[in-house]
Amino acid sequence: MISARSAAVALFALWACGCASVHPAGEGPLVDSLEIRGNQAIPAGEIRARILTSGTSWVPFSERHYLDESVFETDLRRIVRLYQARGYYKARIADRQVVETGKGKVEVLVTVDEGAPTLVEKLAVEGIDRLPETLRTLMLQGLPLKEGEPFAEEAFDRTKASLQERLREAGYAEAEVEGSAQVRLQEDRAEVSLLADVGRRYRFGRVFVAGANRVPRMRILELAKVDVVEGAFYSESALVLAEGRIFDLGVFSAVKVTRGAPDRRGGTVPVVVNVREAPFRTIRVGAGVGFDQARQELPRLVGEWTNRNFFGGLRRLTWANQLALVFVPDVIQGFDSPLLAGSSKLEFAQPNLLSSDLSFEASLAYDRGVVDQDLTYHAGTVRFGLPWRLGRRLTLVPSVNLSAAVFSTTLAPGQVDQEMAFDACAASGKLCRLAYLEQRVIYDRRDNPVDPTRGYMLSFALQEGSGYFGGGYDYLRLEPEARGYLPMGRHVLAARLTAGMLLPSEGQTSSVLTRFFLGGSSSQRGFGTRQLSPRVVGALPEDGVLPDDAMPVGGNGMLSGSLEARFRLPASFGLVAFVDAGEVQPSFSDMSLDGLNLAVGLGLRNRTMFGPVRFDVGYRVNDPGIPVYLSSGDQVGLLRSGQLSRWSLHFSIGEAF
Repeated sequence: MISARSAAVALFALWACGCASVHPAGEGPLVDSLEIRGNQAIPAGEIRARILTSGTSWVPFSERHYLDESVFETDLRRIVRLYQARGYYKARIADRQVVETGKGKVEVLVTVDEGAPTLVEKLAVEGIDRLPETLRTLMLQGLPLKEGEPFAEEAFDRTKASLQERLREAGYAEAEVEGSAQVRLQEDRAEVSLLADVGRRYRFGRVFVAGANRVPRMRILELAKVDVVEGAFYSESALVLAEGRIFDLGVFSAVKVTRGAPDRRGGTVPVVVNVREAPFRTIRVGAGVGFDQARQELPRLVGEWTNRNFFGGLRRLTWANQLALVFVPDVIQGFDSPLLAGSSKLEFAQPNLLSSDLSFEASLAYDRGVVDQDLTYHAGTVRFGLPWRLGRRLTLVPSVNLSAAVFSTTLAPGQVDQEMAFDACAASGKLCRLAYLEQRVIYDRRDNPVDPTRGYMLSFALQEGSGYFGGGYDYLRLEPEARGYLPMGRHVLAARLTAGMLLPSEGQTSSVLTRFFLGGSSSQRGFGTRQLSPRVVGALPEDGVLPDDAMPVGGNGMLSGSLEARFRLPASFGLVAFVDAGEVQPSFSDMSLDGLNLAVGLGLRNRTMFGPVRFDVGYRVNDPGIPVYLSSGDQVGLLRSGQLSRWSLHFSIGEAF
């Protein structure tokens, strides 16, 4: 029998023998690092990404990279070819060194001599002379390849594609663009010539529908003809807009709008709408968790039932429900006193009200909300809206909203009077009524509303609360927002800027239900959900130290901005680097750029059929402090990072914006 000690010695010996191996048989030494020198026009990181030879990461258990001489020689040629594709035809490898850094380890040094770039001396475009002057000017504006810049092959290809796309957008449905370039290496100059075969300018012809069974074809045709207008000049963007408009009906699993064979004699292009119908009735259920630094929801249950043809006419009826156990601030500390949170919403949508551009929406919602461990509420809301498409990209949504809420607390009566005096109705424990009109204007030029990669969206929301509608608060609420998306190859740079202003009538306080809060997975990710907000305490402790659990009460002024770099990884995964900035104050006049809370962070994404599942980690890099007030309105200090964690974790579904 082998003893335990003998077995341990044998295992150690095997481990030692494995570690003694310098590198696998048949492979070269381990590449400790790969350094690129002499490069100015192309970043070293981009060069490394285009070759196979690479250094070994210091991260434990990461893949080891060994030097293969034949592969390395091919990589050197790849580097030269990369420079040539960027217009540096005289680029060469000035030096290459393989320096031993240890037993079986080397450092690879590559020095590049970029040489002078070959510049575009002349860019000539032929074949567009017979176009109207305004169209000719439009065709030539902002082409990727420009005179005086290096002759890059990618820019050359994009210039041809861009010119062809512009011509087809202007009605020349069969336009083709070819190109050639004469490169004079000795003079470092290139002459580029583009030849456009414009063809005839076409107009839209008839629209045909294929694949529709239960959905009325006339309804599809009505929507398609909003953008594809028979007799109007052909444009490919109209096909894309019609495709999105039809898909927005919500009854198709796939929609494709394409052009048919042009009628050269009649000068028209027919359009074919291919659809694949989805089930009219669906049930979705799911479970998950939600957590950040202020609260944890475990479990979070979701259920939704939808009928997309309720009593015919593509009327939609949706019943959505959520239920969660909330632990404040986390499961460990709040295990003995979990709170129940949830919502239930019944929503009805009537399309094609009076016209194809006008719809009707009605909803009835109940919300059991948790502000913090001491304050919860029950709220009901009724909403009636009339979404109205004013154009291809512009939508106006006027609505009437009626809400009623009852707040409850575990605080003692004296504390209630003090800590909830920020909202007299909420402090009373009586029914609080909120009634307002809202007008929301949306101008959307995004390529995809669920997972956008290019374009922008502008929106502006205006609310008018009044006692004339049965509410208990008179106010104006304004909230403009801008979002932008810039593609960078397979990756996307996304930005958002939003502001908020709440103006209660003179002598009134605003409702906590209408105030602004920041913090959480969709706003300032350096804070937990709704934690970036002015706070209220009933009285200062005897030691004078501000409590870190002072109640967030929201503010009447808000400013928020985010910048994200979204990187697509293999399979369905993604990586996000973000910067968030935000501030909430009692009034917008109290806002200042010096008071913005800044946070940086990283996030992981996994794209699913329900949208991106994401995990974000945010870290606050500055500490302007959060204002704390007595219920009388007097500011007594600022909460600092010594009392609030700089780190925040977020787990959710869907992009932040």
